[in-house]
Amino acid sequence: MRSVVDLRRFAYGTLGAAELAYGSDLDIVFLFDVATAYSDGPRPLPPEQYFARLAQRVLSFLTVLTPSGRLYEVDTRLRPNGRAGSLVSSIAAFREYQMEKAWTWELQALTRARFVAGDPALAGQFKRIRADVLCRDRDEAGLVAELAEMRRRMAEEQATRSGGAPLSGKHRAGGLVDIEFVAQLGLLSQARRFPRVIRATGTAGQIDELAAIGWLEPEQATALQDTMRALREQKLMAALVSELQADEVETRATAELFARRLGPGR
Repeated sequence: MRSVVDLRRFAYGTLGAAELAYGSDLDIVFLFDVATAYSDGPRPLPPEQYFARLAQRVLSFLTVLTPSGRLYEVDTRLRPNGRAGSLVSSIAAFREYQMEKAWTWELQALTRARFVAGDPALAGQFKRIRADVLCRDRDEAGLVAELAEMRRRMAEEQATRSGGAPLSGKHRAGGLVDIEFVAQLGLLSQARRFPRVIRATGTAGQIDELAAIGWLEPEQATALQDTMRALREQKLMAALVSELQADEVETRATAELFARRLGPGR
């Protein structure tokens, strides 16, 4: 078995999008690609077992307890088959899963995924898989229906959790989740015709790309960007300053845009 760099780490979520904030966890998927049947150590192991142990070591480093608390919270549930799947996957198995079995929400997650650690020379494999999956032809009407229903369920669940309290800037109508859904709808529906839109993994870059191809009008892109920036700044300041009394961020324009693209969703 070759060296540690053969275990490649791919980031999803805020890490993949380069949007980490205070309190963000790390969404990570571990992939490997080897030609040998066993490792070359004194006690040979099959690749799945070898790399699963290696991944556990990496996770132990990332989640170590420090005097200030845990270094990072790490989430590996975005791997193929989620909790039921192996902690590590071969890149061939990952490709097959994404092409044949991935749910729409997993495709949404893939829009924010990128290579973060391992052998850079092999990162191209992941980029090709991501492009092949995201650039498939999709029925936009069916995609809208699926995303709208998913967002409706998320909103209901969040309302139940809040117990009637005002929703955060992330979950409120026109908030960060709605903005991400609009961008992800654009990518998944337009990537077949305009592969350039998948180059960005961050929401801001994705909005720019969707505006460049005309899927978003300039004023719509500006409203999404400005609202997203204001909500993120508010969230960061609230984490730094306790009991911060910040001005309410206006999300009406982004809520209306979400409704036009995906329906009310509430």
